[in-house]
Amino acid sequence: MTDTTDARGANAVTVVLIGGPMTVDDGSTLDSRQPIIGDPSSRITRASLATSLLWWTTVTSLVSPILDSSAPDAFALVIGSRSVVEVHPDGDLRRIRLRSLLPGGSTTADVLRCIDEPLPDGYELVAQESFQQWKESQGNKQVEVLFGCRIPRGGERWMFLDRGEYYLHLAASRMRPSVIVDTSWGEEIEEEGKEYEPFAGRFREFEKNRLVGDQVILVMPHTHRMDAFLQKYAHWVAAGRPEDSPARWSPPPPTAWDPAAPPDPIRYSCPVPVRAQFKVTGYLQDGEWRDPADLEAARSLLQARYDLKIGIWDLVNNATLRRSLLEAVPTSEPPLTSIEVPSAAAQRAQRQVARRMAERAREEEARHSIEALLRPLRDIGWAKLIPRCDLCLPLTDLVPLSTIRRSASWPDDQSYPLVQLELTISKRHCDVSVFTIMYNQVDLRRYVYTRRKLLEEIAGPDGCDLVGNGVISVYRRPGGWADDVDWSAVTAAIADRSLRWREAFEDLCQECRAVLDQWAVADKDSWTSDDLRPSASQFLEQAGPEGMRAALRSAGVSLDALSTDQLREVFVAVSASIGAGQSVTSEVCSKLTVVLGDWDTAVSVAWTTDVWAQTEQAIDRYRRNGVRFVTWLAAGGDCGQCEANTRVGRVPLGLPFPSGHRGPPAHERCRCCLAPSIEVAGLT
Repeated sequence: MTDTTDARGANAVTVVLIGGPMTVDDGSTLDSRQPIIGDPSSRITRASLATSLLWWTTVTSLVSPILDSSAPDAFALVIGSRSVVEVHPDGDLRRIRLRSLLPGGSTTADVLRCIDEPLPDGYELVAQESFQQWKESQGNKQVEVLFGCRIPRGGERWMFLDRGEYYLHLAASRMRPSVIVDTSWGEEIEEEGKEYEPFAGRFREFEKNRLVGDQVILVMPHTHRMDAFLQKYAHWVAAGRPEDSPARWSPPPPTAWDPAAPPDPIRYSCPVPVRAQFKVTGYLQDGEWRDPADLEAARSLLQARYDLKIGIWDLVNNATLRRSLLEAVPTSEPPLTSIEVPSAAAQRAQRQVARRMAERAREEEARHSIEALLRPLRDIGWAKLIPRCDLCLPLTDLVPLSTIRRSASWPDDQSYPLVQLELTISKRHCDVSVFTIMYNQVDLRRYVYTRRKLLEEIAGPDGCDLVGNGVISVYRRPGGWADDVDWSAVTAAIADRSLRWREAFEDLCQECRAVLDQWAVADKDSWTSDDLRPSASQFLEQAGPEGMRAALRSAGVSLDALSTDQLREVFVAVSASIGAGQSVTSEVCSKLTVVLGDWDTAVSVAWTTDVWAQTEQAIDRYRRNGVRFVTWLAAGGDCGQCEANTRVGRVPLGLPFPSGHRGPPAHERCRCCLAPSIEVAGLT
């Protein structure tokens, strides 16, 4: 008897956690659900289980009967670690490919994105997007983006996905795995120790990328952090999946990064279980916690009696079979006390950190010796401008970042070239790439594509990568700081090509300068005259309290619950703040908090209103000065609306972007801005 119709229910979404007590390679004992001091994200226990042969043995003993009782072509999708580890006699770890240990064979699926071109043979369409891109010569052009998935059909029981998180939900929804085994998901914590609370967006991301399909079973390591996350997820589901409050809009600010600091040993700590009692220790169905004892008893029985032809869900859900065949043992509670990192894992991590630091010292020494040999490049204009590359060759004059980013002030307002070449020496390669800081205003890839033959000729036999992902390399040759390289010859080769690169990118430089000239027209002094140019506060005054409420509602900030008098109080406070040029200050937010009752809501109202008023002022300025097209400059972050608005490119002034807004804000606390955009004649 097999449960070919899933006995869990028609729309069951199941999460199964596997963990429990274990003895690791130094003889110490711990529980995977136990917190470890200094590791609030449970990185250590997640890595330990994800690379443990004992844990994967338990996983396969659960997954195999599930696949047996599913459709003939059922398979499990593996996300995360692709290897298991064992301890060498010297204490270091040796990795073994997970593929070789999975029963039933394994294969790999791939997801591909194609922009304005058909999918290659063998790829199945899984998603399609389109957006309008404005070109002066073509008008509004519909750009199609196709996502295709190549899914092998060889009957293997296990499948890996050769793509990142962004493509996961696209592929998984089309692949329709019966089981997903995920060892990668983890909630991060701030370094100061304050817990980063999961919010609705994180829960929805979890459902979209992991709980795909109505009958999927998600199997994960049972760690302390995973348990806490799912507890809060269950509460969120029980509450009806509410949206976030304004306080949850932004993630915690990043902590300062010290490039000279040694790596955190936590990232390299991986205790290796040598004995374990891994089993099903957690079980959620449709967002509700269930007793895992019966599922664990069914798994144990089918592992011991592989000759039984009974579906695992029949055993779990059939009361008669449970009473007659299963011996369910209640799941023990995990220890509540935090423990230190196991000594062997801590020592291995320290050795790994020491090797990393030694490698870093070796790199610094090598780079110091190479730097002297790069002197001829400095003599022709190459210089150290930014940390991410060894040398830069500015192709334009330096311009303050505040000018480029269209901001009156900018932290540490340094100056950068509009276009530059960047020399990067990695461990095994040497690259020269081209970069423009005005990537939102000019199409660098189009520019390079139209001059591909010329740039390939300049690169010569050493080659280039003009269609690279993220970085356009105009010169590439093997050999880096860790190799025996004739750096004098490399320097001479780059110096010989520098003048030709300057000539090849001169039109791009002119295009960037033209954009700045257009901005200069928009920023001329006459704009500051109140009798000729309305200020942002004047636009707000013209809109009035109800106009402000409507503008905020469009950005997702609701003031509908306020009375007329309360709305007027908010309007007067924000208008006075913007009129004084103060924008968002503690003083105005304190005033708004008295009316709104919440500090975060006060910040959202002040910030979002200010951005709206500044946008209305900008649109008026652009119209008065003959600007025909504008672009949406995204400020960064995780807002899909703003990213889509930026990707569209140039839009006629006053017409809506894909989000439906003719300018920022598209959401509360939006930090984007509207910039003029022009097409330089003759540059195609």
